Amino acid sequence: MGTGTLITNSGRLIALNRTFKAVPDYTAPINFEVGIGTATPSPADTALASWTFTKATSAVTFDEPNLNVTTQGVLLTTEANGVTLSEFGLFNADTPAKMMSHAVFMGITKDASVQVIITEKDVIN
Repeated sequence: MGTGTLITNSGRLIALNRTFKAVPDYTAPINFEVGIGTATPSPADTALASWTFTKATSAVTFDEPNLNVTTQGVLLTTEANGVTLSEFGLFNADTPAKMMSHAVFMGITKDASVQVIITEKDVIN
């Protein structure tokens, strides 16, 4: 199983498009997806390896001095049950949605007794 987190090539395009175009073509990343994929994230990724559930992000925090943004997604006890979650992606609201970032992590067994809060920090270095 690969692990890691990265901003995808689509994510870089979203950031550049929204920064430098007077009228951006791409929407901001506002949704997260979770899945059960285990492949190491690649900059070329455009979707989760094995999608399970999509939901709006619950919080976005900008840390301007340190050039990073933290995004949080919450899965309630009634959501995405019966699987072992192992990947997270941040997506915009375009059709089709563009993947901003992709993370793969050690599995979390999700059932009705578990609420999951996933926090991802993306950094520009």
